[in-house]
Amino acid sequence: MQHYTFHPTVVVRNPLLPFRPESLTETHIRALVHEDWFLEAIYLASPELYRTAVAWRDGATLEKRKEEKLWASLTKYYSRMMSRCTPFGLFASCAALEWGEASIIAFEETKRHTRLDMHFLCALALALSRHPNIRKQLRYFTNDSLYTIGDELRYVEYIYSEGKRVHQLSAVEGSEPVRRVLEAARSGTDYRDLVRLLCSDDISKEEAGDFVDELIAAQLLVSDLEPALTGEPFIEQMVQVLQRVFVQTQSSEAAIIIRQLEQIRQSVDTFDSSTSNTIEDYRRLIAMIKALKVPVEENKLFQTDLFRQLPQGQLPMEAQQDIRAALEVLNRLSTKRKANHLTAFVQRFTARYETREVPLLEALDTETGIGYLPDQGTPLLPLVEDIVRSGNEQKTSMEWDKVQDWLFQQLKTATEQGRYTVALDADQLADLPEADWEDLPPSLAVLFRWAEDEQGQKRIVIDHAGGASAVNLLGRFAYGDKRIFDTVTDIATTEQAQNPDCVFAEILHLPESRTGNILLHPAFRACEIPFLGKSSLPLDRQISVQDLYVSIRQGQVILRSQRLDKIVVPRLSNAHNYSHNALPVYQFLCDLQHQNKRTRFGFDWGNMAGKYSFLPRVTYKNTILHAATWRLQKDQIKALLADTPVVGLPAFQDRLVTLADGDNELIIDWKNPLSVQAFKDAVKNREEIQLKEFLYEHTQPTFQDSVTRTGFVHQCIGLLVRQAPAHAPAVFERPVTSLSRRFSIGSEWLYFKLYGGVKAADKVLVNYLKPLCDELQQRKWVDKWFFIRYSDPDPHVRVRFHLTDSSQIGDVIQLFYRFLQPALEARYLWKIQVDTYERELERYGFEAIAQAEELFYHDSEAVLAFLDQTEGDAREELRWLWGMRAIDVLLDSFQMDTQQKLDLLTSLRESFAKEFNLDIALKQQLDKKYRLHRASLQHLLTKDPSVECDPLSIILTTKSANILPVALQLSAAYAPSKITYWMSSYIHMLVNRLIPSEQRLHELVMYDFLCRYYQSSKYLEVAL
Repeated sequence: MQHYTFHPTVVVRNPLLPFRPESLTETHIRALVHEDWFLEAIYLASPELYRTAVAWRDGATLEKRKEEKLWASLTKYYSRMMSRCTPFGLFASCAALEWGEASIIAFEETKRHTRLDMHFLCALALALSRHPNIRKQLRYFTNDSLYTIGDELRYVEYIYSEGKRVHQLSAVEGSEPVRRVLEAARSGTDYRDLVRLLCSDDISKEEAGDFVDELIAAQLLVSDLEPALTGEPFIEQMVQVLQRVFVQTQSSEAAIIIRQLEQIRQSVDTFDSSTSNTIEDYRRLIAMIKALKVPVEENKLFQTDLFRQLPQGQLPMEAQQDIRAALEVLNRLSTKRKANHLTAFVQRFTARYETREVPLLEALDTETGIGYLPDQGTPLLPLVEDIVRSGNEQKTSMEWDKVQDWLFQQLKTATEQGRYTVALDADQLADLPEADWEDLPPSLAVLFRWAEDEQGQKRIVIDHAGGASAVNLLGRFAYGDKRIFDTVTDIATTEQAQNPDCVFAEILHLPESRTGNILLHPAFRACEIPFLGKSSLPLDRQISVQDLYVSIRQGQVILRSQRLDKIVVPRLSNAHNYSHNALPVYQFLCDLQHQNKRTRFGFDWGNMAGKYSFLPRVTYKNTILHAATWRLQKDQIKALLADTPVVGLPAFQDRLVTLADGDNELIIDWKNPLSVQAFKDAVKNREEIQLKEFLYEHTQPTFQDSVTRTGFVHQCIGLLVRQAPAHAPAVFERPVTSLSRRFSIGSEWLYFKLYGGVKAADKVLVNYLKPLCDELQQRKWVDKWFFIRYSDPDPHVRVRFHLTDSSQIGDVIQLFYRFLQPALEARYLWKIQVDTYERELERYGFEAIAQAEELFYHDSEAVLAFLDQTEGDAREELRWLWGMRAIDVLLDSFQMDTQQKLDLLTSLRESFAKEFNLDIALKQQLDKKYRLHRASLQHLLTKDPSVECDPLSIILTTKSANILPVALQLSAAYAPSKITYWMSSYIHMLVNRLIPSEQRLHELVMYDFLCRYYQSSKYLEVAL
């Protein structure tokens, strides 16, 4: 695991109670409903269930179905209290400890952290912002989603529909008064100052106030009562705002509300000082809350997290070795996550903007830009907007690679042999790709547990590993535990220190009020990106979405802060499932976390797993990588409901299993009537279910109750931090504002697209375009021109002419059609189209674009000369060889020595090797092909006099003489790193012009051959 080290801190998650499945009895549950601690946990999870349970306890008669439902719910909740580790209310906890000597971890008392639910707090803030004596004393900020398109100001606002936030894109005319107010409010301005800004001889104070009120109502202005998602708890934020209002106005209403909030906050704190609280305590608090005269929903009022006290004990350091060995295997079995939305965005962006850098909000605008998510630009269609489309409308493809084939063979063999466990070893893994640690994030989390197998051997179970950052699972718990806060701060600081060429910036967005419960956390990153979510950091550490610019470099999305002039890598330090009904900007920023990174890897049986009813356990050395899993269909579920044995599957009814629904798991004990009944209630209407073996039934406890010494189910979170950069720097150049980017018809550049077949392109270039270019230059109407091959998706040739006098454009067009019309009539072309030439200034340099165009001109002339002097099969044999000589001549023109050539071509080869997933089989093909052509290549590149006199070589000699002044000019003016960056594009375009199809595969082969040649040349130089 190159570059990765374990952080000293480990976080352990446990259910509230020790694991005692024998306690799941009717008698015990009847006793539990008399226990305050149990009832409090039930109340916080479901007040309605609490009331039903208490009524039943006190003798109320329930309908049979309602009583069955009550028993099923109480059974599930009690089972969860002793078997499920995911933190939830008072049902499970988390704690921080350290790696060290092996020991038994003794749990003592719990510590709780209670706060008011964000659903209520957001409703309270909204009510306060509308209070007539408070509203005009608030500070207002410009809506942080605002951007300009033409004369319009566009922004996102939200409305409440059925109690939920619904966002919508809105627009207003950007009049001078509106712009003046919004500009003044960018850093926050008091209401009265905004009114004063508008007052004049023609506008009264009342009229100015009405105007500001309209901007507030339209949400173009938002108050400082909006929640900051980092920093102080939200109730503290509100108190601070109200205290400022009171200082300014001595408002009695503000004083009363401050006093009420202080009393509520103190009561909440009192809850956390006790091990349990009665429902009467909650009712008294709710009465205080209702005095604020804001609607209260009892089931959305309290948010409680549970923490453990760990006075002694450490996790054994030797476990790290087993975890590393397991991650090595999982690394080799895991493929890069496909970011489909990002991939489609890159394609659309490149087609529209090529290498331009454009404002992010402009690019994501659904009307004037390219948008991000599918169908987001569809206009309102009331007749069909609520129709759910058929599931088979969108087809998905199944990818198959060497890893998938290996998994399938292992699964197939295990099934044929009836094996319950697949024990992997080094010999079986030999056919897999080597582990790659360079495409992983700056830090990652590993979720693991200890268990014992049937032979009593203690093993580590790896649940999964990954995350865009190791802090994602821990962020929301940083409020309640200082050790967790210190840990996430340390990891975030290390990530930034190891990647100084970029800025990691926290995404702040509140899509829904209740979602704030998992989004809120202390600020632990240096910068934040607020988008409809307030930041608590100073303005100089906030990166507005208006400051973000996006471009594409080598197929990768680059996000840059214009103000900081640095690459921005967004981060979402929580476990929010952001892809559900997300706003495009929010999802784009969140998706960007995972770009070119494998941010999740765990054992997965692969694409064919769905075809099998049983998936065996997988082990490697002392670790379990995958728990045995059963997939039951409707008929098998019916058999279980009827207490009939399920045949044809390895036995699962003689052991504890879990009913798995993603992260939701319900433990099933087939010998326990209550557990079986809860299972039946859960699956009776299901078409398919998944059961997993429960691996902790006989495990000697690592975590114990300090009094009873009974063991706890557990899940540990190990934190791996990369001690090296994970994000490579990108090359950027500031724009030259006076430089023209776009050239439409009538300007100095004239641009045609010639649509025709791939094979016909060479004929069009030689027989029609070359004579035209010769004629245009002879008449001195054009001083340079160039072409490229392209598909959009139809194949075509793009030709750009630079006119010596734009007033002669009519003559040039007339001559163009005179030469090209025969190609249309002969069906070599099927369409000619005039277009706008947009210079790729970011790709080729703002101040170096003219030199790039000069290079492209001489390159195009050389390629046409090559095509003119070759034909048939001989041309195809010579094409790629001549192309490699052309690359070498280009490098010579820039005075590159052998080592510099080798470094550049090695970088290009590695890039294409990743693109084409260069494995052993493909490498062997390249080896064989190179041996076949090595002699010809060496003869061509050694500058033998007989080669130099060859007509095709003379073409390159002429080209070299023509471009040498340009090369010397660039080399003298720019750093070697910039020249190297541009050279990769120059070479790429050379291959594009020369090779009619499969250009990128040709590049892989040609770069590989040149690397081999330069490497051997380097050896010869050393030997001499």
